Amino acid sequence: MTKINTCPYCGKKSLELREFETAVPFFGKVLIMTSLCGSCGYKHSDVICLEDHGPSKLVVKVSKAEDLKTVVARSNTASIEIPELDLRLDPAGQSQSFITNIEGILMRFEEALEKIETLRNSAKKSQYDRIRRKIELAREGKSPFTVVIQDPRGNSTIVRNYKISESAS
Repeated sequence: MTKINTCPYCGKKSLELREFETAVPFFGKVLIMTSLCGSCGYKHSDVICLEDHGPSKLVVKVSKAEDLKTVVARSNTASIEIPELDLRLDPAGQSQSFITNIEGILMRFEEALEKIETLRNSAKKSQYDRIRRKIELAREGKSPFTVVIQDPRGNSTIVRNYKISESAS
């Protein structure tokens, strides 16, 4: 289905909204929504899980570099916590589902840390450096940690022994 709406950035009635339902591995039945403004180029996309499997808690123990390749499918309702690193990602209004691996989750935390410019350039620089170093050691497989995913709708999953293809040959 396609609709035309008002763009939240430029205010013109040129925002094309497209949505369709499909089934996606790991997530099941989903609604895929895409918005694109023909005037200013604003774009946004989202995947919304349409199934509810009940609350779930998933735990992955990471003790060696190979564990970083474990694939994770996180729905937009799930939180991710790494207690040993004092890291937590909670769902918010614009949370998006994603499929990545444990290393990709660590990279997301690194990117978020980089955006906290005030922490990096303040009296709390030592705290910033400490968190950054913990994440680096975890990404190098030198520091064991636990990933805990809690999903009230049960649409997240951990896929063990699943290899993401590196080429489309």
